[in-house]
Amino acid sequence: MRVRHPTWSSPARGLAARLDTLVTDLPLTSEQDERESRRILVENWHRLETLAAALESAPPGPVLDIGFGYGYSAAAIRAALPQAPLVVIDRPRPVVRSSEWRHLIAYLGAMPVLADAMALPFSRDRFAAVVAGELIEHLSPERMPTFLAGAAELLMPGAVLVITTPNLLALRNRILLAAGRSPFDRPLPEERFGNTFGHLREYSAEEVEDLLRSAGLDGVTCVTVARSLSEKSVLDRTLVR
Repeated sequence: MRVRHPTWSSPARGLAARLDTLVTDLPLTSEQDERESRRILVENWHRLETLAAALESAPPGPVLDIGFGYGYSAAAIRAALPQAPLVVIDRPRPVVRSSEWRHLIAYLGAMPVLADAMALPFSRDRFAAVVAGELIEHLSPERMPTFLAGAAELLMPGAVLVITTPNLLALRNRILLAAGRSPFDRPLPEERFGNTFGHLREYSAEEVEDLLRSAGLDGVTCVTVARSLSEKSVLDRTLVR
């Protein structure tokens, strides 16, 4: 699947084309649910497009992707900053020992570091941009201030922090609640993904902004985007930089 935006300006069209190519050709792992690039593009396009655009204002320097996962956010980083040194953090799990994961890392030209997101093993003022895509909803709320403070310490002067997370106030969540259903995953063994539960806590845009300012960050901008290409009218994602 190729995404077309014929009315865009040339710079925006160039960024979209790079992102489209990177995600379309992204190597897949046997661990993930998505078995084709079309599903990844449909479900993540607006988020990744906005993430990449936010990174274009970052100063020169290395970039950190916290919570590498299957490389979706890293692909957006590469689309925006093709030449920047890219460090990716992931937790130790079986797939990171596989050849397919090493192929994914090589495809994105990244340097992997296995570590806990709550104890980032880097010195202060190290990165020109730090990205945490679809991560904070998996952290318990009491850990959020520590995580954000740790991420903020890694930013060099003028650096950019970009966080994406599902929007608690999304129409989808409101419909589920109105129908008597929880929008969150149940904390049962069959609902786990490996050793990780699903979403422990989602946030509204206002809540994310407050959390970031409480971590000492200024110049906070929040953008809501559609969940997927098939839900263009639904504001379902929160992106803060």
